[in-house]
Amino acid sequence: MNIMNFDYTQFYETVGEDEDLVKELISIFLEQYPQMMENIETAIKNKNSEELHKTSHKLKGSLSSMCANSSLDQIIALETMAINQDLDNTEITYSKLEKCISDLADELQDKMEVLS
Repeated sequence: MNIMNFDYTQFYETVGEDEDLVKELISIFLEQYPQMMENIETAIKNKNSEELHKTSHKLKGSLSSMCANSSLDQIIALETMAINQDLDNTEITYSKLEKCISDLADELQDKMEVLS
């Protein structure tokens, strides 16, 4: 598989080349990201820039620590829209984020299977 959304080497080095920590962090992310995405989607539907900023920022931290560059680009765009209270294109950006996150989750699941 050609991994494009997840820089495993960078992630592995960031966590001190600790394979158990890698597995734990991946597991936590896979468990928590659906709720974060749901919160972002709700904030967009409600046109709530404050909540969108808060939830985007939280997911940005998770994606950054996972070295998930494509998803990170999209969440930064959403966070910026929220900060600027410019919510006109949030649905389009959220749709792109959903695709990136879905691909990332698949990649992380595959990595977990290899590590187990």
